[in-house]
Amino acid sequence: MIPPAGTTPLFKGHRDRFLKLIEPYSIAVFSSSASIISGGTKNHPMSDANDFYYLTGIRSPQCLLVLAPDHPEPSWREVLFIPELTQKEKVWGSDKISFSDAATLSGMDEIRPLKEAEGMLAEYFAWCQQVYLDISEQQPTVIFDEPFQRTTELLLMRRYPVHRYLRSAPLLTKLRMIKSADEQQLIVQAIKHTAAAFDRVLRFVTPGVAEYQVQAEIEHQFRYSGTCHNAFSPIVASGKNACTLHYSRNNASCTDGQLLLIDFGAQINGYATDISRTIPINGKFTARQRQLYELVLKVQRETINRMTVGTILQELNKFAGKLIEKALIDAGLLDAGEVDKQDDKKPLYKKYYMHSIAHHLGLEVHDASQKYEPLAEGMVLTCEPGIYIPDEATGIRIEDDILITANGPVILSAEIPVNPDDIENLMKEYHNK
Repeated sequence: MIPPAGTTPLFKGHRDRFLKLIEPYSIAVFSSSASIISGGTKNHPMSDANDFYYLTGIRSPQCLLVLAPDHPEPSWREVLFIPELTQKEKVWGSDKISFSDAATLSGMDEIRPLKEAEGMLAEYFAWCQQVYLDISEQQPTVIFDEPFQRTTELLLMRRYPVHRYLRSAPLLTKLRMIKSADEQQLIVQAIKHTAAAFDRVLRFVTPGVAEYQVQAEIEHQFRYSGTCHNAFSPIVASGKNACTLHYSRNNASCTDGQLLLIDFGAQINGYATDISRTIPINGKFTARQRQLYELVLKVQRETINRMTVGTILQELNKFAGKLIEKALIDAGLLDAGEVDKQDDKKPLYKKYYMHSIAHHLGLEVHDASQKYEPLAEGMVLTCEPGIYIPDEATGIRIEDDILITANGPVILSAEIPVNPDDIENLMKEYHNK
């Protein structure tokens, strides 16, 4: 449970930034999961306690954080409550955190048994003027045993109904959208492990291997490093399977002459990467495959160039959609005349490209964000155009992770080969040894 050097100040810094945004004489209450549950899609898990982790560096069930920066008693200004291990749990094991590990990870001095929380909360509520609650929109988080599994936050509102309650989520979302230099470095480290896994894939893939074997190569690299694991369950989709956006079976054989789409990423200390690459299974793109691949790559590079400070994602999606539209016309998949007459609310390109061009990246693969917030310095997003053609048993997606800076976008994952010539040359080199 000992964090890598430099991460403990990271979480203290997050608390300091959050506390600057709340009103005077407030308390803020955060609870971790009753059990760590993943929501969202099967491939892109979203933990329901990432705000808690953002502030503490802890992923452990039934913990409670209370922040009260103006409290007259200094030792009450930051308190972390954690459940004590039972004798049975000491013998059989538990995912509960120890007091010493909690202090080390969070950088907090005041760690108390969870059983003290209710009494102290009564005193906090008697003192404060308003309460910030982080009510999850994903899964309820439960600390105190109550019938019907009421959330801790709703339980507090029931017990203290005349208090003024405010939402912490909007404040934390804005904070989480901007990655500090330390957070950026964690993402960069995860990308390096993702690059190593992709290199392993290029060495391994050949006609006849199974998709699940490719997944095993990726996960072996992550686990062997000892510092990272999957940010989400990898998509390893050969041939027509790549036309299913969240394909998860990964049980087909990789066929000679087809493409293999891999959507994967490492995670370090909670910070995720999300990369997609499409490679020829036999090491050589056909003329048609190369044509489609280069069209997608061109769309991606032109879209990345537009990922500048002030851009709104809705505008970026429209821009990318027009590029995809032209690419599909160039590929002979759409008729220019029919495109001119199309219903703008139902663009024809959606038949071959169905998803958005980008999403925020951080503690979640699809990280906390506000849809209409303009891109700003320090944000990290993906850029992931694709073309999916079931009739040709072909799906191509190219996805990189992009840092927004005052001087323009930076491709953090630029070290992961994407040029078709580079991919072919590497596969030829690896397989001709």
